[in-house]
Amino acid sequence: MLDAVSEIRPPLISATLAVIVSFLPMFFITGMMGPYMSPMALNVPVAMLMSMVVAFTITPWLSYHFLTWRNKNIPIEESTSLLASTATSDEPIEEAYDPMVVQKTLLYRIFRPLMLPLLKTRMRAVLFLLFMGGL
Repeated sequence: MLDAVSEIRPPLISATLAVIVSFLPMFFITGMMGPYMSPMALNVPVAMLMSMVVAFTITPWLSYHFLTWRNKNIPIEESTSLLASTATSDEPIEEAYDPMVVQKTLLYRIFRPLMLPLLKTRMRAVLFLLFMGGL
């Protein structure tokens, strides 16, 4: 988990700083647009800083608890190595990749009837994608 956080740390910090620096000049806009743009000059950098804090603290904490919730008896280090080894060894497939388990999930049962008519033919799929692109 710590490896994942340390891997995204430099790009996340640089992207956050780039957005903050690009919105700071809005503080100096005068005229009629000044009062309109000044809230963005404050709100966007604050939102980006809070998003960075969430990405470094809350997201890793929640993912740690979610992963340990599924494997209560396995420490997190062993469970991540277990997941990585299932793809390369002859061990049983992880439950999340088992089609029978996936078909029993609520998400699958909701979205399959909605998407199946749209994706039944290639023409419907293309029209659906064009419609979504138009929206």
